[in-house]
Amino acid sequence: MTYRPASDPKIHELVSALYTERWASSASKIEQLVAISDAWKICELLTSSEGWRERVVAAKIIAAFDFVDLITPLISTFIGRAESNTLHSFVKLIITTAMPDTKHKLLEELRACCPGTSYGRHMIKVIDDASDAV
Repeated sequence: MTYRPASDPKIHELVSALYTERWASSASKIEQLVAISDAWKICELLTSSEGWRERVVAAKIIAAFDFVDLITPLISTFIGRAESNTLHSFVKLIITTAMPDTKHKLLEELRACCPGTSYGRHMIKVIDDASDAV
């Protein structure tokens, strides 16, 4: 069963505060709102969510605290729930946070999750462009 973190008022407030925050400024805001001792658990809760806003916020928290071990579990949520905002956040997370020797592998994992539709082909183009820039 998938946890719905939005039902937790504290998580809901966190998502509301961070979802619209620009990627560049989100790290300082995250440090104000999330204690390092709680951050890993919060990322796990957000990663298990069905909501794309929650997963976008998870990507921002992972980047802010440099939790590279949580990148792969987050990317795996893209299967069956591919969506443009999530894609852009996940690509940004990989480019800015993943170890240099794993960036291409992680982008390929993300690419493999894209649906075989015109929307999926657009997503693959975004990933390929990012991969070329690495």
